[in-house]
Amino acid sequence: MKHKILTLTATLALVSTMALADINPKSGLWKTKMTSNKVTGCPSMMKSMLDKQGMKEMSKNVTFEQPFHPRSLFEESGQLTWKKIGTNKWKATMKQGENGMGVNMVWTLGVVSPTKMNVSSNVKMSLPPQMAAMFGGSGQCNASATGTYNYVSN
Repeated sequence: MKHKILTLTATLALVSTMALADINPKSGLWKTKMTSNKVTGCPSMMKSMLDKQGMKEMSKNVTFEQPFHPRSLFEESGQLTWKKIGTNKWKATMKQGENGMGVNMVWTLGVVSPTKMNVSSNVKMSLPPQMAAMFGGSGQCNASATGTYNYVSN
């Protein structure tokens, strides 16, 4: 009986360790799919631009580093510095501001399996009162999008 309990305990420990292990996505062709896009508080001309921009659906051939790092997926965004925030979870932030206007951008990426990743982006813009009054909208412009990266083939 004691041997069975030790074996069960060791098996549970191994399974829980495997569940917490980082996942390495497959290299090959990946396709993005936007699942939501929301823009609030922005002047109408900015809103239409952000609505169109959102998270563009596209296909991309990617060779991932081992162990996984998101920079391979977002190489066109060289300004982003990705930070690991948990098992299979990454976050990148970028802040810019001048002349009373500030922009704060946050991206998150979660590796769900070797063939699927969830991604979200959130952009918050603080507009100077004069600009908000001139173009309409509030002084806070927010744009958020969520989507997935899905493996297609190698």
